[in-house]
Amino acid sequence: MGQVQPEKLTRREREVLALLGQGRTNKQIAGSLFVDVRTAEFHVANVLGKLGLETRAQVAPYISRIGLENNQVGALYLPASLTSFVGREWEMATLCGLLQRSRLVTVAGPGGIGKTRLAIEAARIVHQPHTEGSWFVDLGPLADQDLVASVMLSTLGLREDPSISSEETLLSELRRRKRFLLVDNCEHLLGGVSPIIQRIVRFCPGIQVLATSRAPLGVDGEAILPLGGLQLSPETGADAESGVDSVRLFLDRTQLVRPGYEPTLGELRDIAALCRILEGMPLGIELAAARLSGMTPSEMRVRLEQGKLLLTTSSRTIPERHKTLDAAIDWSYSLLANPAQAVFRRLSVCAGFDIQAAEAICAAPPIESDQVAEILLELVDNSLVVAQPTGVVTRYRLLEPLRQYAGRHLSETDEEAETRRRHAEYFAGIAEREVPMTDAPRQNWVAIIGTEQDNLRGALAWAVSRNAGVEIQLVHALQRLWTLRGQVAEMMPAVVHALSITKGSSRERQRMLTGLSDVHMIMGDSKEAIRLACESVALARQLGLRREEHIAMNALGNAQSTAHNPDAVATYERALDLARELGDTWRLGILLGNLGSDLVRAGQWPRAHGHLNEALMLFRESGNREGELFVGMNQGILAFAEGDDAHAASRWLDVLRIGIQLGDRLFVDGALDGLAKLSIKTGNHEGGLRLAGAAAGIRAAASRAEESQDHLDLGMWLARARVALSKEAANRAWMDGTRMSYEQAIRYALDGADEEPTAAPLPGAGAAQHSGDRIG
Repeated sequence: MGQVQPEKLTRREREVLALLGQGRTNKQIAGSLFVDVRTAEFHVANVLGKLGLETRAQVAPYISRIGLENNQVGALYLPASLTSFVGREWEMATLCGLLQRSRLVTVAGPGGIGKTRLAIEAARIVHQPHTEGSWFVDLGPLADQDLVASVMLSTLGLREDPSISSEETLLSELRRRKRFLLVDNCEHLLGGVSPIIQRIVRFCPGIQVLATSRAPLGVDGEAILPLGGLQLSPETGADAESGVDSVRLFLDRTQLVRPGYEPTLGELRDIAALCRILEGMPLGIELAAARLSGMTPSEMRVRLEQGKLLLTTSSRTIPERHKTLDAAIDWSYSLLANPAQAVFRRLSVCAGFDIQAAEAICAAPPIESDQVAEILLELVDNSLVVAQPTGVVTRYRLLEPLRQYAGRHLSETDEEAETRRRHAEYFAGIAEREVPMTDAPRQNWVAIIGTEQDNLRGALAWAVSRNAGVEIQLVHALQRLWTLRGQVAEMMPAVVHALSITKGSSRERQRMLTGLSDVHMIMGDSKEAIRLACESVALARQLGLRREEHIAMNALGNAQSTAHNPDAVATYERALDLARELGDTWRLGILLGNLGSDLVRAGQWPRAHGHLNEALMLFRESGNREGELFVGMNQGILAFAEGDDAHAASRWLDVLRIGIQLGDRLFVDGALDGLAKLSIKTGNHEGGLRLAGAAAGIRAAASRAEESQDHLDLGMWLARARVALSKEAANRAWMDGTRMSYEQAIRYALDGADEEPTAAPLPGAGAAQHSGDRIG
C-alpha cells in the first residue's frame, strides 16, 4: 500500500492528523478547524488515503509505531482569515515583543477595535516554538463563568476526568504539554477566566496565553497591550490619505462590494473624514465600506456626522455582537453596573474632560461626587473611556462612536436636561474664571480655553434659548479666543444673538456692544463698528462702568483707525488718560500699542517707536504675551517702512514661531504678507506669491476682510511679482499658497528663512487682533 511520510502532508492535513490521533470525531475536527463537517470529512479521507490507512482507528497506533507523538505535530488551530490583514505594523511588532517576554499577554480595547484579528495574526507569527500547536478558545458564546474550564477542555481536545473538577483536569493536562492558547472574548467572564489563567501561568510552564478582552484580566504577570483605532489621516494633506491604515482598510473592503473601485480625490477626502469620525475603529470602517454599494462616501460622511447612519451587516456568519456597531458597544454596556452605566451616559455630553469636570457633571443621585473618579477608572479599564495623560493632568474622552451611543442612551432617560445644564454651567464657570479681563493676566488661559473649546461650543449650543445668563457668560468669555483664532464666522452670530437678549441698559449689553464692534471691525465694516462702539461708550458712561468705558474707547479707536479716520489718535489718547487714572497697566499697554500702530500708518515713525517701546515694556512687566506679539508685528511693519529688512524679517518670523504655538490666526496672516513683500523685494517672486496666497487663504477661512490700505500696499508688490513671471507660473504659485494649511504655510515660511534672525527674539508669545494691526 503506497503511503507518504507525515512531513509530506500539507499543514492542514497535519492538523487533521493530530486531531485524529486524539480520537476526535469529524464534527469535533470541523469545530477545531473552523470548517464545515463535509470539509472535515474530505480532509480525513485525504489523510487516511495518503498514509495508507483504512480506518481512523489505525491513526493512533500508526503515530505510535513511527514515533510521532501528538505533541510533535505542531498544528495551528486558528480561524482561517477570509480577508486581508491591513496595517497595525507598530501594534504587531509591540505584541510580538511582549509575547517574547511574557507568558501572559492581554490585548485590551473596546468592541470592534480589532483585538481578535490582531491576536490571530500574532499567533500565526509566534506559532513555531509551540510544538503542540496554537489553539483558539472562543469564550464569546459562553454565558456561565463556571463552565470556562469545561469549554477549554473540550476546545483543546482534552477529556474530562469525572473524579476531579474540570479546572483540576485542565491543569493536570496542561502541566505536561507545550501549547500556545489564544483565549478570546474574556470580558464578560472575568470572574471565571482570571483565576484559571492565573493557575495556568503559575503551574503550567509549557503554556503561553494570549487573551483578548475589553478589560484586563487582572492577573499577576499580565502584560497589557491597549489597542486603539487604526492610523488616521490629518485634517489636511488629503493627497497622502490613501496611505494611512484606516483608509487602506476601507478601500480594501470596498473591493468586496464594488470590485475595481478607485476613488476620486474628493471621495478620498470624504473617506478619510469618515474614518476620522469612526476614530479608526475597524468594525465601523468595514461596515461603512459595505455601504458603498448604495451610498457615496460623501453621503455616508454627512449621515455619520449627524449620527443618522446605522452601520450594519447582513452576514449570517458574523456573531450578533458584531453585526452592528451599536451591538458591539451593547456587549460592553450590558456588563456595567447601573451607576457605571449612568456615568457613561452622562459623559456623552463632554468633548474631552478631566476628573474635576466628570465629578461636576456626573455627580447626581444616586451617584455621589466621591464615587465618580472610581467609576471613571472602571470605564477606562473596560475600554469605554480613553485616558490621555498630558503632563500634570490626565484628560479623558469617549471615542466618537461610543460617545454617540452613550448620547442616544442619555436621550432616552429623564436625566439629559439636567446633565446638559450641569455641563454648561461648569464650562461657563471655567471660561469666566480663566479668560483675563483685567490687568492680572493668566498666562495659560489660551491653552486652557483652547483645550475646552469643543465643550464651550456644546455648552453654548445648549444655553441658547434655554439659559440666557449662561449664554451671555460664555459669549463674553469666548470673544477673546474667537478673536485670537480668527473665528469670526463663528463669533458673529453668537455675539449678535447674545446682544439681542440683553435688554435695556445693562453691563451685559454694554459688553456685547463692544464685542460686536470688534467683529464688524475685523470683517471690514468700519461704519457699523464705529456706531456700535459709540453706543457702547455711551452706555458705559451712563452706567458708571469706567473700566468698561476705556475698553469700549479702545474698540472705537480701532474702528476709526481701520477707517483711516484721523479721530482715532484723539480717541486712543482719551482712553490712555482713563487707563492711567485707573492704574490698568494691562490696558495701558494695549492702548499704547494701538496708538503706535496708528502712528506707523500715519508715517509718524519717531512717535510710533516711542509708543511701541513703552507698550513692550508694560507688556513684559505685566506678563501680557499677546501684547508682546502684537508689538512685534508692528515693529516689523515699522522696520520694513524704514528699510531695515533684516529687522522686519526677524520680527515677522518670530510672530510665526510664536503664533503657531498659541494657535494665532490673526497676526500670522499679516506676518506672511510681510514676508511675501520681503521675498519679492529680494527677487523670490514665486515664494512671495505663495506666502501671500497662504495669507489670503487663512483670511478667507476666517471670513475676515483685508484692510484697503494694506491690500493696496501688498497689491503693488504682488503686481511686481506677476510681471516678473509668466501668467501660468504666477497663478500656480498663488494657488499653491492658497491650498496650504495653516501649519504648512508657517512651516514653508520658516523653512524659507536663509539665516537666523539678527534681532533678539520676542521673549514669550501671544496673539492679537490683526485687522489694522491693533489689539482689542
